[in-house]
Amino acid sequence: MKHFNMKTGIRKITALAMIMLSVCQVWAFDFSALSPSGHRLYYTITSNTAPYTVKVVPPNSSEWSGTGVVKPVGDVIVPSTVVIGGQIYTVTKLGNYAFIGCNGITSVNIPLTVTEIGNYAFKSCSSLSDINLHDSLLSIGREAFRYCNGLDTIVVGNSVTTISSETFANCLNLKSVVLGNSLDTLEGAVFYGCYSLTSVLFNNSLKYIGNSAFYYTALSSVTLPSSILSIGVNAFENTPCYNNTDNWVNNVLYISNCLIEADVALSGTYTVLPGTSCIADRAFEECENLTGISLPSSIRGIGKYAFSGCYGLMSINMPDSIQFIGEYAFSNCYSLSSIEIPKALETLGSRAFNSCYNLDTVRWE
Repeated sequence: MKHFNMKTGIRKITALAMIMLSVCQVWAFDFSALSPSGHRLYYTITSNTAPYTVKVVPPNSSEWSGTGVVKPVGDVIVPSTVVIGGQIYTVTKLGNYAFIGCNGITSVNIPLTVTEIGNYAFKSCSSLSDINLHDSLLSIGREAFRYCNGLDTIVVGNSVTTISSETFANCLNLKSVVLGNSLDTLEGAVFYGCYSLTSVLFNNSLKYIGNSAFYYTALSSVTLPSSILSIGVNAFENTPCYNNTDNWVNNVLYISNCLIEADVALSGTYTVLPGTSCIADRAFEECENLTGISLPSSIRGIGKYAFSGCYGLMSINMPDSIQFIGEYAFSNCYSLSSIEIPKALETLGSRAFNSCYNLDTVRWE
């Protein structure tokens, strides 16, 4: 009778399992090819008919791992076209996770054919110090450059309209940012935790700045464009410009041409400073003793929840310059009885006057 050798049996089973894992390994790309810089890059076909297009992807669904996979290091050149099976494909996107965790990359040359950088594309590329965000780029995804501590300066191309949330968050050595001419929206926490960031050159068409966009940065002063319509909660909190007592005027914080925050103890009628372009989200929230607001003709936007819970607010003038009123902007203003909607208004957020129980007159020509 043959006896089972436990040690030998375990070794055989382990070897068989390793073979099965190798055979069953699932790759997330359609093909790979050497780039002009000599790095093996991986691609997924996005259009197999004219125009033939591909995107750069990681070898696995969200990481650079697997048998035979070598992370690129040094200076990487992404080609504008690749050839497979005799067919020329144009590289139009750096997909989600394209180079995530490739901490040996120092620079990436992105071809003009690429119009989109996906979510997490360069996250944790800690040695990346040079990236060309050219004018053909249209969008940059969520956390695309988070934890890229080698970045010192960022210049965003002139065709990008939105920078997604946390795109450059925690880039600890980032000092200077230039925003492109077409940028409309900075989403939440875009530069959160960029402790070295001291300079941002804003474009003249920016309208929306998200929550915590510049939280924990080193900005001591900023010049915001008059195009700004809305600034999110904590957008500039824990920055030198937020903590600068000179920016607090009679218990109200102004940063550049925007009113950011008011002390809840504010009472009576308050006159917003001339030249102010917008009132940030929740700026006067729960100023229960505020009875009146006088807005200058420069005002273009009133943020979300800006006057929510101002129970005593009885009157507010609405200049025709106002284009944007955020959601719940005047919710729970129990004493407000009449309002005149400005002629230039383009956006009226949902439930802007929610629970204004005494509001019986609304004029909107």
